[in-house]
Amino acid sequence: MRIAVSSVTYEGIRRNKNELLMKLSAEGKEIFIVSPKPEKKDGGIGMHFPVEIEAHGKNPLKDYGLYRQYLTAYKKIKPDIVLNLTIKPNVYSGLACQRLHIPYIGTINGVGDAIFHKGLLSALTLNLLKFGLRRAECVFFQNIKNQELFVSKGIVQREKAALVPGSGINISLHPYEEYPESGSPVVFTFIGRVSRDKGIQELVAASRLLKSKGECFEVNVVGSCPDGYQELIKKADEDGSIHYLGRVEPGEIHSILAKSHAVLLPSYHEGIANVLLEGGAAGRPIIASFTEGCEETFDDGVSGIGFIPQSTDSLVKAMERFLSMSNSERKSMGVKARKKIAAEFNRDMVDDAYMDAISKVGGKRK
Repeated sequence: MRIAVSSVTYEGIRRNKNELLMKLSAEGKEIFIVSPKPEKKDGGIGMHFPVEIEAHGKNPLKDYGLYRQYLTAYKKIKPDIVLNLTIKPNVYSGLACQRLHIPYIGTINGVGDAIFHKGLLSALTLNLLKFGLRRAECVFFQNIKNQELFVSKGIVQREKAALVPGSGINISLHPYEEYPESGSPVVFTFIGRVSRDKGIQELVAASRLLKSKGECFEVNVVGSCPDGYQELIKKADEDGSIHYLGRVEPGEIHSILAKSHAVLLPSYHEGIANVLLEGGAAGRPIIASFTEGCEETFDDGVSGIGFIPQSTDSLVKAMERFLSMSNSERKSMGVKARKKIAAEFNRDMVDDAYMDAISKVGGKRK
């Protein structure tokens, strides 16, 4: 059986689906990766077929070109099944599969900014997804709110919708880290692309307000910073509101978490936030917004602390609540965070769901 896997980045496939691809390969399946060229060649599983994708682009001519690229790739690969992992592949790879009568499976790993901010673009994106997913054999969702949205709008039939706990996490690759000793300033760590929907403006405002009150703590910000946010981040870094560490390699994330007291994400929406899974697995309390993709990863007051999304005041109260705890209380919260992540977000559960779906679809190509 030939299986093609498509996403907006090669690195995303390797990071979130590597174990699944290893299992499929061990069963004798041929794996083909259809994505933009990797930033670094890593000798990963499968043969790579490059396509050019503008993940956040809105040019219909370029998107039509992407559809043509998928047609060309699949005519060469002749896959028995295609796994589409992100929004644009769900649309344009899905349409190419329909044209070539190839069975395919979709994955909605979050609704994205284009859908979250309602308006003309949101309606257009949902309509495109309806066309792209209409003949999918199965569509995986990472949280119940996204699933209900797509089912209620008739984009996906309920019987074809399946729920998985995000991309899951390989708990053996994310070991528990000893909690920092008391005496040092509390370190909150934000990991993610610097953007409005990740709550970066509320984070900077909350940090400034708390520091003006004399609170002693640090906020690390890790991730790429688009041009529109560079001035905000530069000023916040200069006045000590945050420490901007920039974009780092995935292998460096764990060492940053090891020096942190909590992982903090004031996001407006997620599929299931991988950074919270990684932080919790490392034994760090999860400080995150009560929104889909975040609230599933922690139990408020037990393994983390929640707050209202898009609310600086609510974020300030959550940070104050954490700062008022003793170091032993924070450590205990982190231990419980790891237990929850290991029990509810183990990647084996996600892989098993995909393996089962693939086995049911296998051999359906006309």
